[in-house]
Amino acid sequence: YYSFSGDARDQSGNGNDGVVVGAVPVTGRRGAPDQAFAFNGSNTLVELPAPPFINDTYTYSLWVRPTMTTRTAQTLISVGNT
Repeated sequence: YYSFSGDARDQSGNGNDGVVVGAVPVTGRRGAPDQAFAFNGSNTLVELPAPPFINDTYTYSLWVRPTMTTRTAQTLISVGNT
């Protein structure tokens, strides 16, 4: 799992660390510092490795707090090369 404590390290101990690209650590939803990331909407992301699971079923979960609205689509999760 990823606690996003200022980075994208895999906290499960499995070594599936992510890479933060341009996103900035910010205060999380419960008020703890560096427990979330701010994205600019165009060139920031957290890249995670391909899931090394035995089966093809898994779950992604995220909290989103937009600071502005746009009329263009924004990708929240992308899996693979899509």
